[in-house]
Amino acid sequence: MLLVIAGCSDCCNGTTEESNHADIIFHHGTIVTVDEDFTTAEAIAIRGETILAVGENEEILDLEGPDTESIDLHGAALLPGFIDGHTHVIKGGHGDSRIDYDQAMDAALSYGLTTVNEMVGEASFIRDLQQLSEAGLLRLRVNVFTNINFAFLEDGHTVLVEPLWPLENGPILDHDSRIRVTGVKIFVDGAAGELRGCPALTLPYEEAFQRELPEICKPDGNLYLTQDQLNLLVTRAQEAGFSVSMHAMGDRAIDTTLNAIEYALNGRSNNVYRHAIQHSSWLRPDQIARYEEIRPLASVRGYFNTCEQDFYVAYYGPEREGWWANRFVLPNLGIHAYGEGDYGWGVDHTDRTSPRPLNPLLTLYGLVTHQQLQADGTACYPGETLSASERAVDLKTAVRMLTIEPAYAVFQEDYLGSLEPGKFADLIILSDNPLTVNPDDLAHLKVWMTMVGGKVEYCEAGHEDLCPIPPPEPVSINIAQNEGVVSAGTPVYLTFGWGCDTEENVDDFIAETVMDITVDGQPLTDTSNYWGGIQEAGDLDGDGDTDFKSVWSFPLGVPDPGTHVINSRISLQETVTDGFDFDEDGFPDEYSGLLHESSLQLTVEQ
Repeated sequence: MLLVIAGCSDCCNGTTEESNHADIIFHHGTIVTVDEDFTTAEAIAIRGETILAVGENEEILDLEGPDTESIDLHGAALLPGFIDGHTHVIKGGHGDSRIDYDQAMDAALSYGLTTVNEMVGEASFIRDLQQLSEAGLLRLRVNVFTNINFAFLEDGHTVLVEPLWPLENGPILDHDSRIRVTGVKIFVDGAAGELRGCPALTLPYEEAFQRELPEICKPDGNLYLTQDQLNLLVTRAQEAGFSVSMHAMGDRAIDTTLNAIEYALNGRSNNVYRHAIQHSSWLRPDQIARYEEIRPLASVRGYFNTCEQDFYVAYYGPEREGWWANRFVLPNLGIHAYGEGDYGWGVDHTDRTSPRPLNPLLTLYGLVTHQQLQADGTACYPGETLSASERAVDLKTAVRMLTIEPAYAVFQEDYLGSLEPGKFADLIILSDNPLTVNPDDLAHLKVWMTMVGGKVEYCEAGHEDLCPIPPPEPVSINIAQNEGVVSAGTPVYLTFGWGCDTEENVDDFIAETVMDITVDGQPLTDTSNYWGGIQEAGDLDGDGDTDFKSVWSFPLGVPDPGTHVINSRISLQETVTDGFDFDEDGFPDEYSGLLHESSLQLTVEQ
């Protein structure tokens, strides 16, 4: 049975001899790989969606072919794309219109974010992202954490719900998918809001401060869940295959969360499950040793509200001196700590004073300097507490916290977060090298280009020379049709295929097929080298079983503008059967001799 393959998305991949050449090469730059040794290279080669090679200029330029686009970086810094370990940027576009998603993606990509770990997502949000992904419109990678309770209280109690992405669905961990569901979010305490209550502390808030707390807040804050409740929830999510990420700001909430992780792990390593504590805002010194022992992942707010540090001293009292700054100790414990912007709804992403920035370069600046910018552009400087040596975060650690560490948090460290062969080509070009600039200037760096999966998704105006132009998508033209039209510069593949009852039937057709095809009178040679693998084809004959097919796909290249005539004759050397009985005579249909003859007029428009 001759198959007419129209718009075959997989016909143009994997059926020809694979080129050793790169599609894109960036050279004469500073390639900050963020590999295990934090290697710096000069050039990087990309083929398709992944990194082909990283190294010195000469060896990488050896991979240049006639169709390779080579970009001279002129010394510019190229890094892995940033990953925000805790944000709400895409979720902010949910529920209104598609343009909101587009605006959210535009903003994230303009700051160099190639992956975001979205905290709190319901099933409808996940379905929206799946539809965008299927349509090729999800321009960055999104990992969603579905929630098991809400971020507010009703009558003083948390609202427990079945996860908005049901646990029985299981996680979505496909590394090739732009949308994944990797974990469950649980709110363990409040966050100083009229509906949310306050962080749960072991010691009551100072009396002077209690008078200013929202009415819903108890003197020692609001713990959303008992120890037994949290133990059960974490265990249940773990058994369903999810990691659990828990909002715990106060030290009492942190105690409860550490206990629940320890309970669920039951002696097993957290490297398997990767449960995480978000924020750790009021961290007692004695709790730090428990982090080292239990080894939760730790989300650290990098752009700390340094401008308000005097407030913490005055309102939380001398007994808690430094608790609010101890989060900066966590990256130095040898555990997996990653940066969070916690950008959310209603926050102006251009506001450089907000402690919840979308811009990861502000998070980087905050992690390294512990400074925060004021409205006039001047910095608030850390006092003695923030400046303590144990709270210092070195630059390489901070860069890891925005790249490979948040990739680890969602089980993608082998695919994202560093520039190594085989990983996705998610990368950015910056206005200067963050490893060599004055740390005070980190907040002023700009993103010049953002690439996701080998495709430029953001290009800063004025730096188009650094942004490779993606080639046109190949078009498959079936030789059985009479005419076809493509735009100039478009790669064309000629296709047709056999559909049969069994894989053996397909093999028989391929073995006996003789193809006589000419393009503008010139014969195509070696046509038999372009058969694809045999694959399932659904139920072609309607008898209820699975049939099979194989597609021939010949790379015609990029035809010149104008009209081209493609003549084809398809014959069989010996009689074969496809295993079907379309004439309903009780015997499998047989085929021999000339099966197909046609003339295709291909127009290539300017």
